[in-house]
Amino acid sequence: MMAFLCQDFLGLPSARTAKVRGGRAGLTRQVSWFHALESVEEVKFLQADELVFFTGISIGEDPARLLALFDGLVEERAAGIVVNVGKYIRQIPEALIARADAAQVVLFELPWEVKLGDVTQELGRSILLESAQEKDLTGLVKKCLFSDEEKIEGYDLSLLYDKGLEEQKQVLVLEIPDLPPSAAKQREHIERSLARVLRAVHLPVLDVWNGNELIFLLPGGRADAELAARLRQRLREEAGHDGYLGLGGAYQEVVDLRRSLKEARFALHLARAPGKAHAASYASAGAFRLIHCVERSVLQMFSDEMLGALLVYDEKNRADFTETLEVYLEENEDTAATLARLYIHRNTLAYRLHRIEEITGKSMDDAEVRLDFRLAFKIRTYLAL
Repeated sequence: MMAFLCQDFLGLPSARTAKVRGGRAGLTRQVSWFHALESVEEVKFLQADELVFFTGISIGEDPARLLALFDGLVEERAAGIVVNVGKYIRQIPEALIARADAAQVVLFELPWEVKLGDVTQELGRSILLESAQEKDLTGLVKKCLFSDEEKIEGYDLSLLYDKGLEEQKQVLVLEIPDLPPSAAKQREHIERSLARVLRAVHLPVLDVWNGNELIFLLPGGRADAELAARLRQRLREEAGHDGYLGLGGAYQEVVDLRRSLKEARFALHLARAPGKAHAASYASAGAFRLIHCVERSVLQMFSDEMLGALLVYDEKNRADFTETLEVYLEENEDTAATLARLYIHRNTLAYRLHRIEEITGKSMDDAEVRLDFRLAFKIRTYLAL
């Protein structure tokens, strides 16, 4: 969403003489408000994502206390710190600059001559303006995804165009299963942390919460496995949660975003399958896209016809013919690859395939039969999700 970022501080007219001295990687952190403090003890009163102003009146040239104060800011998840330099603090210690770089929390230097009242007044106005625009965009995202309107007004479309969504656009859904519905502050922190991931790869931040789902609108074709991995990693590091990601198809028209949302949720369903690395896309769902359109009772009937006898035999005789057949087909009937995966002898594989034909009454020499078996295994996987 729209947000006032640390890097925007440098654009304030009253802060034009400010310099970034450390923690440059934190310039994309969102600023929720500002807070002036003068002692280490006051750190506990901070709110997350506040930009801290510090003159050094109570600490002066004591580098140890200055470092302790900064460590407290990091622990309280401050957006950054603005150090007033020139009277009580003559220069910023190199140790503090190194600490800011390591923590990726931006460290600004502001000359003593600058009036902090002017700076904070401009900063407050800018944050409130961005907050109002953010509410407009949140409402727009909800309208695009959840309303029954067939047409989006010109003003709303212009907001999307300003965010780089005038061409193809698609939906990415992040589900966090263990996130309590009442965790408002935690959800806000997660949203801001993940927004930094998107900004780092120059993607617009357009999102909305729906229960324990965080839904993103993205330019079509910009989301990939690497982005999914980054989002999951940031989620684990910053909030201690893990999640599943589903990506819908890309469409030109805004009204088709509801279709992309349905596709993203279907992909989310597939992301829970073993081997999917917690992420899946509708575009790469293959046969599952067709299977999803068929009634479950029909799917179950076909699966039973193809695999039922084999599953019953395995259960009664403690055999593993079903697994053997699945691996054999996954390896495209490559004998050597199948032997390597199952750790069995060639004669054992030949015997099992012969018995599979006897039990099922179907010939493995028939390409149509092999295709039906492959489809049955996909159906079985789908029904188990």
